[in-house]
Amino acid sequence: MKIENKVVYEYIEEYIRKVQPKLDIELEAVRAQAEESHVPIIKPEVASLIHTLLAIKKPKRILEIGTAVGFSANLMCKYLVSDGEIITIERNADMYKKALENIKKLKTENKIKVIFGDAIEEMTKISGKFDVIFIDAAKGHYDTFYNDSLLLLAEEGMIIADNVLYKGLVACEKDEIVRRHKTIHKRMRSFIDMIMNNPEFESTLIPVGDGIIISKKIG
Repeated sequence: MKIENKVVYEYIEEYIRKVQPKLDIELEAVRAQAEESHVPIIKPEVASLIHTLLAIKKPKRILEIGTAVGFSANLMCKYLVSDGEIITIERNADMYKKALENIKKLKTENKIKVIFGDAIEEMTKISGKFDVIFIDAAKGHYDTFYNDSLLLLAEEGMIIADNVLYKGLVACEKDEIVRRHKTIHKRMRSFIDMIMNNPEFESTLIPVGDGIIISKKIG
């Protein structure tokens, strides 16, 4: 059974996409290629929200968990300060290679470093603090990614986690969920409860795209 997105009405989504600013030609080509290849990347309205947040934040260092084909890294790259950098981690070999190709095409090699490997392992090897950490990888590990991110986050840093409502299923009651989705439902609810109830952060859960959490460390 195909799961329909129950987070945002389709007509609202279409309107938002119509009125928001367009991507530049090179980045739009990466987005279109990902869509054609059925590679999951951030939705246009999520991309718009993220670029607004980063334009306000003006980060120097960003850590991304889940590179895919490099679309979001190249989007975020535009909002770094002049000497800023993005470190992004990808465990899928094909995605990793494609991300490197796209980064080369967009000439952002001096700003974006892609690490091939499992994020849970690779995050322990990374040094320094990050102004923004973007989580967009295996949903079953979001709680681990979050806890590891706390060690790498700068003062007043921001954690952004995408796809947290999983097509609206996370908001459903447990007895409404079919068996094969019960584990992800339980894990994502646990993750959301953990991040929303952390007293050291100001957090909000927004029904944009497939659900996004924005959590800022209190200075």
